[in-house]
Amino acid sequence: MKCESCICKVSQDTASREINALVAKGILRREGQGRSTHYVLAL
Repeated sequence: MKCESCICKVSQDTASREINALVAKGILRREGQGRSTHYVLAL
């Protein structure tokens, strides 16, 4: 999550909340687990 929070200049907690909201809305899809987790657009 470090990269997303640096790029958007928000805290890591805020970045996590925003990404989780996008996953819940079906905009992003979470793949992998733990440190290998990554996100892709859900088309």
